Amino acid sequence: VFANNPVGQQRSPSAPAIQQEFADVLNAEERNEKRRARVKSEFEASWVAYRKHAWGHDELRPLSRTFKDWQLSSKGVGLTIFDSMTTMALMNMTDELHAALDFVLKDVNLEQNMRISAFEATIRLVAGLLSTFELTGEADRRLVDRAAMVMDKLLWAYNTSSGVPHQQVNLRTHKHWCPDWTAGGAVLSEFGSVQLELRTLSYHTGNP
Repeated sequence: VFANNPVGQQRSPSAPAIQQEFADVLNAEERNEKRRARVKSEFEASWVAYRKHAWGHDELRPLSRTFKDWQLSSKGVGLTIFDSMTTMALMNMTDELHAALDFVLKDVNLEQNMRISAFEATIRLVAGLLSTFELTGEADRRLVDRAAMVMDKLLWAYNTSSGVPHQQVNLRTHKHWCPDWTAGGAVLSEFGSVQLELRTLSYHTGNP
């Protein structure tokens, strides 16, 4: 997919740039390269552990070498995979990114009877898909299609009298509600935080 467009080396050809361009400060490139190599090495070690002990689950428990899912009754949706794709793109980890893409585009089960935070799913699932799409030069439209599919499920949480979303939504039944810890109220900071993802999805789909 990315043969003519190395991952992490091109910005999105259509989306407006928002990243500041930083000049080399005090000729620090050699020092920074060592730091980059160390950070990448740590990420690679963490990713190997996740793939070995928690693949397809939401989180790795590194000490016990087991996994944790958002909801105990479900397998999870592989949150770590969605979260990690943009880092892989930036680090030019092509093989690892292709494995992650296979999971999010083909293997993940988004039809489970499980509750999920509409906010967390937006900033992690939807954002991960859209950011990866842009960081890989918009080479695979399936990422946008998958992001739109996820968002369609989450939009059930917005089916309220005010339009401000409830915090939780069930992926299968579409039931939505605010949990006890919010005292039955919506979390406005979450609603405000997802505007970037919503705007970006609208931009790439042409659907306001």
